[in-house]
Amino acid sequence: FNQDDRNIVVVGKKDEAERVHQIITKLGVHHHWVGIIHPTTNNSSADYLSSIENLDELIYLFKVNEIIFCARDISAQQIMYWMTKIQAQVNYKIVGEDGLSIVGSNSRDTSGDLYAMDFSFSISSQFGKRNKILLDYLVCITVMVTLPIWMILSSQKNKIFNGLLLVLIRNKTWLGYHQNEKAEIKLPVLLPSVFVLSDAVSTSIDTATIEHFQFIYAKNYSVLEDVRLIWQCITK
Repeated sequence: FNQDDRNIVVVGKKDEAERVHQIITKLGVHHHWVGIIHPTTNNSSADYLSSIENLDELIYLFKVNEIIFCARDISAQQIMYWMTKIQAQVNYKIVGEDGLSIVGSNSRDTSGDLYAMDFSFSISSQFGKRNKILLDYLVCITVMVTLPIWMILSSQKNKIFNGLLLVLIRNKTWLGYHQNEKAEIKLPVLLPSVFVLSDAVSTSIDTATIEHFQFIYAKNYSVLEDVRLIWQCITK
């Protein structure tokens, strides 16, 4: 389809979707605003076209060829689910919680284009770096206390055991990501990691989707999300 003829829906809450609309309007992106899809299920508010469980049907109904996901309102896991579920040829964009940046791809398999270049990553801020280090040590303490359990029950026991000392001496972090030298956006450099983000999700997810996931992780880094992902890795 023609990139200059974009039929756009935004998946997010009304206030964030309206902010997205302002961004693309100010940037002069030629588009047709189809509407907003609520990020949770069974929402019948008149402010929205529908709720997210009907996303694939709405794409066909309104001939949507671009979907923008609001990272503030929908989890990375949900975004990946829908990017892999939708079979239609559509562009995918992800807007971060802060800044005027929207990153996207022309399909699930290409690196794509950008609406803006204002990228700041929470994971590389002083606050983010400090929290990640503290979490690494907290996970080490938890693993040491419960090590016999992991040695018996976890299929990842070799990674856990071998990684424990390396994380304690700051040679590794528990969770990181793959650096893609060819990627249009360079993610902040992390220590080598015991686990990578792709360990927390299905191995069938394609490279482009993993790169989107990594972008969201670095941009909107939070300790709670890190804990959840590390837990998924060690209990997989």
